[in-house]
Amino acid sequence: MSTLAVKAFQILNILNSYTDEDHPQNATEILEKLTSMGIETERRSIYRCISALEDAGYDIVKSGKSGWFIGKRQMETAELKILMDAVQQAHFLTERKSIELLDKLMGLTSTSIAHELKKQISVSKRSKHGNESIYYNVDKINTAIVKNKQLTFQYFQYDEQGQRVLSRNGYRYRVSPYFTTWYAENYYMICTTKEYSNFSHYRIEKMTEIEISDKKRRPLRDLAPNGFNLAEYLNKTVSMFTGTPEKIRLRIDTSLASQIFDKFGMDQHLIPDSDGKLILNVDAVVEKGLLSWIISYGDKIEVLSPDSLRNMITEHCSNIIELYR
Repeated sequence: MSTLAVKAFQILNILNSYTDEDHPQNATEILEKLTSMGIETERRSIYRCISALEDAGYDIVKSGKSGWFIGKRQMETAELKILMDAVQQAHFLTERKSIELLDKLMGLTSTSIAHELKKQISVSKRSKHGNESIYYNVDKINTAIVKNKQLTFQYFQYDEQGQRVLSRNGYRYRVSPYFTTWYAENYYMICTTKEYSNFSHYRIEKMTEIEISDKKRRPLRDLAPNGFNLAEYLNKTVSMFTGTPEKIRLRIDTSLASQIFDKFGMDQHLIPDSDGKLILNVDAVVEKGLLSWIISYGDKIEVLSPDSLRNMITEHCSNIIELYR
């Protein structure tokens, strides 16, 4: 690399790290920083390097006599803040990994903006998962997806002492992975097993001993000839329970319209009914997740069909009443 190229590279690093609209750097300040790096140069060389960087497409803004600053960045401050908030709220990440990711994100802006963003960081150890391996699990799963390979793994739950207990006595699951997705505060792998053609999902932080197989995945086009709609899959498998979607008919209070669209998507058609109610017809898996979601709204949602879901709710509520007698 030529001397001029080295200088230009280090000047770009200085502008990225130390400048923003409120904190430009002039030639003298850039000279001082280059000298501290052991790079001897002169003011004219700085002007030539900045001009070369501008010609290369970098948005370097001249701020009067105050110097220069980086204008448009790869990540704007608002974008960084959104990602940082997501990292802080992602409880499937450990505290250590959360802090590492936050530091990397702050490295994409100037030190002064990073300093202000850091004041807003609050990573709670209590809200974070303790399983460090999720980071590597995600890497292995996505490697298998990119290489079009199956993978095998063991799955575990936690007992009353907080200890891992392998599911099905340590059985090794073999799956064809297709997607990873964050849903309802958890991180999931969407896949098919060798036994069934319907899609299923597993919590990534509860997967262990993952190995990438030499066998190819089942072709997604064979399982979903019309394409796989991930958003639709998530909407139909409320709270991530698997099963075959059924036609559900609900009578809901108008105050819940926003929650209905949040849960099932904006393409739902709400039909006006009597007494200020709405009728919703939707396809969803009849499982405990759906039951819990409906019950959480009390008398504001009534299940009209199917009878199987009505009976599940009746039995569930009866058991709760019996518990408090």
